[in-house]
Amino acid sequence: MRRFTRFFKCLPALAAILCISVMPAAAQKLTVKNCIKFPNELTQRTDPRPVKDQNGNVCALLKIRTTLKLSDFTFKGERSGIQKVVPKAGEIWVYISPGELYITFHHATLGWVSNYAFDEPLETATVYVMQLQYEGSKEPAMQYLTVYCSVEGALITFDGELGAFKDGKFQKLVAPGRHTFSIDAPLYETYQGTVETKADGPSNITPPLRPAFGAIAITSQPAGAEVYVDDRPKENQTTPLTVDRLKSGTHTVRILKDLYQPVIRQVTVRAIDTTLLDVTLPTNMAIIELIGNGDIYIDSKFAGRDTWSGPLESGNHIVEQHKDGYHTGKEDIVIVAGKNRTIELTPIERMYGTLDIQSTPTATIFIDDVEWGTTPRIIDSVPAGKRRIELRADGYEPYRQDVIILDGRTLPVDVPLQETPKTASLSVSANVRAYVMINGRDAGYTPLKHDNLPVGQSVTIAFTADGYDPLTQTVAITRGGSIVRGELVKAKPTAGSLHVTANTKATIYKGSEKIGLAPVTLNNIPFGKEIEIFAEAYYFDYLDQSKKIILNQDETLAFTLKARYQPTYGGLFVSYIYDSNPVKAGGPMHGVSLFNFKGPWSRVGWYASFRANRSLFEAEPSQPVSSAALNAGPVFNLFKPVSLYIGPGVGYNRYHAAENDPEPGSRTEWFFNPEAGLALNLKYFVLFGGLKYPLPKIDGNRELLYAVGAGVSIGSAYHEREGSLLISYSVDIPAPPHNPPGFIGARFGYLWGDYGETPYGGFYASFHKNSPNSQSEIPELNHVSASAGGIVSLFRPLFFSAGMGGYWEWLEASDKQFYPMPEVGVHVLCYNWLLLSFGRAFPNYQIAPAIYTAGIGIML
Repeated sequence: MRRFTRFFKCLPALAAILCISVMPAAAQKLTVKNCIKFPNELTQRTDPRPVKDQNGNVCALLKIRTTLKLSDFTFKGERSGIQKVVPKAGEIWVYISPGELYITFHHATLGWVSNYAFDEPLETATVYVMQLQYEGSKEPAMQYLTVYCSVEGALITFDGELGAFKDGKFQKLVAPGRHTFSIDAPLYETYQGTVETKADGPSNITPPLRPAFGAIAITSQPAGAEVYVDDRPKENQTTPLTVDRLKSGTHTVRILKDLYQPVIRQVTVRAIDTTLLDVTLPTNMAIIELIGNGDIYIDSKFAGRDTWSGPLESGNHIVEQHKDGYHTGKEDIVIVAGKNRTIELTPIERMYGTLDIQSTPTATIFIDDVEWGTTPRIIDSVPAGKRRIELRADGYEPYRQDVIILDGRTLPVDVPLQETPKTASLSVSANVRAYVMINGRDAGYTPLKHDNLPVGQSVTIAFTADGYDPLTQTVAITRGGSIVRGELVKAKPTAGSLHVTANTKATIYKGSEKIGLAPVTLNNIPFGKEIEIFAEAYYFDYLDQSKKIILNQDETLAFTLKARYQPTYGGLFVSYIYDSNPVKAGGPMHGVSLFNFKGPWSRVGWYASFRANRSLFEAEPSQPVSSAALNAGPVFNLFKPVSLYIGPGVGYNRYHAAENDPEPGSRTEWFFNPEAGLALNLKYFVLFGGLKYPLPKIDGNRELLYAVGAGVSIGSAYHEREGSLLISYSVDIPAPPHNPPGFIGARFGYLWGDYGETPYGGFYASFHKNSPNSQSEIPELNHVSASAGGIVSLFRPLFFSAGMGGYWEWLEASDKQFYPMPEVGVHVLCYNWLLLSFGRAFPNYQIAPAIYTAGIGIML
């Protein structure tokens, strides 16, 4: 049944939709030109009886701008939301339930507008303006009118409709022609005017509102008075002040200040004007001085003790006096404005009570340290309030008690006294743990307690503690025990410590006693006694190395030693060199180069190099058999880390000429050999490359030689190491007949020990290879040897080395043969920088019983 009921209810709507759908398209001559929301129009918001829907919601108002008659229209909402339709001049007002999205309306001759969709659901109490368009219509062209007004709260009545300004403007879609409006704004005069709008574009007006407010500038004598305008206070503001934005007309101004009479004035405010108001406040007080004998309260507020002086407002005041043990005083005083005076208050009366006091045995009575006879006794006229009672009797402990005496009351006190003890205890403590003797007898360490000492006896207490001065105190033993605390003072030290430092690793002596390497601390140095401190450092001159000092407290002594040799800031670099040699038979040149980079970087260092080669085969006539070159010169630091080295040099070529040559036989020719190159100093490594330009004298050949090398830093000129690196060049003396004419090689060692002392040990290594182009019986025989071992210091400057190595020999295109090769040697360190080296190796007992080595080098 419910389903059929719903179906029948939907029939009218279905019929209407069916009718709309079957209407001929030619009848639809009516259309909507636009529909605009006007939230500032207040027609529904200000109507005392607004139109509402069946749910009690205020309807939205759709104003249809048209000259067509209402009687020719029918309207329908999507949800039957049309609540009321009212004809207006040039408009039809349709009241629609809020939330509607569509509207359908029909004109008798122009046809239908079906389900016109609004941009958004209609809002409650909001105005919307719709403009229609149809064939042959003579509807006036609508344009926007904007009225500007920045006054907050302003309202506009336009053509009889009330509206509001939003963000300082009011907009309305109007027909061309003359329109009337008025603007009401707070504190401004009502503005009425007309505006002529046109059809060719929007119109904008800004009405000139006339202010209807002014200000009052208020001053008072004295300043700081409160101000009320029309009974409204100006909070947190006092005179002088200016009260602005007051409506034109008469206002009531009240000015108030404590101790002065209020003043009320009627002030007329004119528009755009400031009215001046200056008021002198009549006094309403007097300066009063009160003299009493207790705490003074004025109108229940504490004023002062015994006296008070200050202003009081005219009229009656209640003055009270309060004091312990006294009756409260109260009296009225009358103050006359402008009449200053001194008032002596009526003295307040003391309160008294009675004390009935007894004791066993009889004792002397003291009340507040004043003697009042002996017990038993009744004492009248005891001042009321808090009192201290004390009873004293020989052989008994004193009795003390605080009591409260009340006015007119009797207080009984009955006290049994306690006998005085004959012994007491002694408690002893100190600021440090100390040993205590009492009357010359050992008592132990603090803290301690000694019992059963006779009362009244004096005892002597002696304190002792390590590092503190002894302390003695005398104290009498009292009833209840005595407490003694000793404050011991640290003993003044008789010896201290001396910390010795130096700018290098120097050996420190106290007199002739060797202490050790700096930094070092010397302890237990007697105060007030002169001592001599000596610093000795290897490679440093005797400059500022001895100082005498008298120690009075712990001190630090610093030595600054001067290097014996001028130090350099850079390191010494040793590099291997490989030269490409232009001579046809000479082959490549091998050698060594030394670089010393001084610092800072703007300074100049030095370099030296030696290169040599030997032909690997018999030279052709007039060709060099061997060559050598020696160069030395400055190193210019261009920029970190690139340096330029350049310098002259000298070289020679040893030639072998045939018998039919003009100069047969072998000869040596010397030539000038300049050299230049660049070095890259990488702190721990050096890379370099350069050119040398030999000038041979024999055949005029002048071809460039190219040199490249690399090496590592092996020291600095400060010698601040615990050891030294020794490098020497070695030449071996071969044992004939089979060995080549000689070995050439290198030996290096590292010696270490205490700084500035004779080194006591180290290590060494050596490498040797036979010279090429051997003239021995077996010229193609090749030999290589290498050894390593330890170095032991026998006595300065002699060192002994011993080690083990290997010896290889082979013929060309044959297998190598290896022999173990023990080696021993002796080294002499001369002048702390020159090294002489001698040794003997045992490579092959059958062929070569021994190989002797000799070399020379420098300590770096």
